[in-house]
Amino acid sequence: MFKKSNLIIAIILLSSLKMYSQYSHYFRCVAVDNNGDATLSWDTPVSADEFISYHFYHAYASNPDIFTEIGSSTNYSNTNFTHTASTSNLMHNFYFIKTLTVTGNPVFSDTLSTIFLQVFNPGNGKAELEWNALHTPLLPSSNGWYKIYHKYSFSNWDLIDSVQNFEYEEIISVCNDTINYQIKISDESGCESTSNIAGDWFYDINKPPTPVLDSVSIDSNENVVIGWEVNPASDTEGYIIYRNQGGTWITIDIIYGLNNTFYTDFAVDPCTSTKSYSIAAFDSCGNTSPLGIGPFAEGDSLRTICLYKIIYNPCDYTNTINWTSYINMLNQLEGYKIYFSIDAGPFNLLIITSSSDTSYIHQNLSTDNEYCYFIQAYNHLNQITSTSCKKCITTYEFSKPDFIYLRNASVENNNHVELTLFVDTTAYITGYKILRSENLSGPFDLLEIIPSSVTSEIKYDDYNALVNNRSYYYEIIVIDSCGKDFLYSYISRTIFLTAEAKPDKTNYLEWNDYEGWDGGVVSYNIYRQVNGIFSPDPIISLPFGTNNYSDDISAFTNSQSKYGYYTEAIEGNGETYPFQDTAKSNIAIVNQTSEIYLPNAFAPKGINSEFKPVTVFIDNSGYSFQIFNKWGQLLFETQNPNEGWNGKYKGNYVPLGVYIYFVGYKNEQGNSYDKKGTVTVLF
Repeated sequence: MFKKSNLIIAIILLSSLKMYSQYSHYFRCVAVDNNGDATLSWDTPVSADEFISYHFYHAYASNPDIFTEIGSSTNYSNTNFTHTASTSNLMHNFYFIKTLTVTGNPVFSDTLSTIFLQVFNPGNGKAELEWNALHTPLLPSSNGWYKIYHKYSFSNWDLIDSVQNFEYEEIISVCNDTINYQIKISDESGCESTSNIAGDWFYDINKPPTPVLDSVSIDSNENVVIGWEVNPASDTEGYIIYRNQGGTWITIDIIYGLNNTFYTDFAVDPCTSTKSYSIAAFDSCGNTSPLGIGPFAEGDSLRTICLYKIIYNPCDYTNTINWTSYINMLNQLEGYKIYFSIDAGPFNLLIITSSSDTSYIHQNLSTDNEYCYFIQAYNHLNQITSTSCKKCITTYEFSKPDFIYLRNASVENNNHVELTLFVDTTAYITGYKILRSENLSGPFDLLEIIPSSVTSEIKYDDYNALVNNRSYYYEIIVIDSCGKDFLYSYISRTIFLTAEAKPDKTNYLEWNDYEGWDGGVVSYNIYRQVNGIFSPDPIISLPFGTNNYSDDISAFTNSQSKYGYYTEAIEGNGETYPFQDTAKSNIAIVNQTSEIYLPNAFAPKGINSEFKPVTVFIDNSGYSFQIFNKWGQLLFETQNPNEGWNGKYKGNYVPLGVYIYFVGYKNEQGNSYDKKGTVTVLF
């Protein structure tokens, strides 16, 4: 707050002094000399023919209503008058001019005040100036601006500012000196009103303002470059550069010279992490500004942009670009520009992102190329940018498998399907999908995803397959390193075998073709099971294209009624894969009808001397043969199907007559049967 002088009570409107009818704006300037004289300047208000004389009137500010004439002039062309010893260097004074004319009507001028300047020294490193108006309102011919000049002890007068009010504050920028001030205002006539000269002994205790740190960037040599604006304090001697290290601000250098506004930090690697910087200014008096990035900026530092390692995704052919945000940009960050080059070519603008973005995905890349990137934060208004380091990556493609081959789909142990896979172990994959369907056209159900293997042969057992009900189709899909279905195998079909017992003591077999081999099927081997035992050798080998066979089992009537069969497909020579595999069908079980034949008479002493049942396809484990006489006496008993009755009881032939027989047996299904009848013994 300025100290208001009693001399500037108000700019007195002097309308009360205008006691005459004519009034004109021809009084233009009042200049105060160093010794307190006041020089008046005006334009001629009338023509020379009308002119008689000029008369000059003065009033002190202490008694502004009393004007006295202080001089006159009859020289028409002389338009300057100096009031000596007017004390205008001590107070402001009032003047007006009266011009006498031959018409008898005097022409009065405006009443102007000398400009009285007061300078106050509050001891806070500032000079406070106050002055009064030349005229209120300003003359129409005035330019409207009060120009402020100052002068040090051994220097010239310097214009420091222009204002349209009546006060001014200057921050002292010298250490210790006498500073004088003067106010001037110009008129379009060419004259200039000047104030008295006023001053005092001042000293600078003010810290210079914090310089505006406008950018922190990284150059092509991967060095940090710091830039700031020239400090507005003209007595700035230089700048102090700070870097944040572990949360502590350390001084890294001192730069001398007001106009030196760039610095390169060679001592750090800005490509692995962000680096934060701040700045301060110091003046010739040793005053140091606060540390920061500017007097009006938010935050205490600027930091470099750290572009992280580029992340390449070979599955999507994309590069993910991540960087740290740029903070406290002058007049707000507008956004980021991402530049890229391919194979050391020129850098081109890839995209402009928003100021909130710190990540971008570059898509649709080619493989086996080097992609390089850098990020640039920008503000178009101030033409400020900050650039990151350059980061590069070479794109590639995962090694893909060249083949997947389903070597066979074979029924094992009559309870599951065993799949044998031949896989490419030179490529990196995620795993294999095992698919199954009841129809070639699908749909295929996913049974399991099995992991990749270091061996080229993989076995898989499908225990959920109902191998005795139907055949199945299997397909293998290779899942590549990106988790995508990449390669499909041939579709293989298991063999489903059926068997039917015929009355002519044959078993009729039928099966579907095995499908899926690179070499196709060359033949089918048929294996038979009798009494629970499979023969090691096939009973027959049939060429491809044959899908049925009738097995004559008349030679096995003394065996059980239950027979088992399986078919074995034999692979031909493949064109692609060097394998000759086999694939087995399910075991088809067939049961012939169990039968017993007995004669109604026999002669113990004749050709047919033994009475014995003839058995066909029975289970010998449940066999029983008994002979009774008509009184129910047991005469003979055996459990051996090969043993018969010779017509004797206790070593003697029985008498001629009719006897009762009983045969008990089981079929292959375990069901018990019996047969009763009579036989006549003849001699």
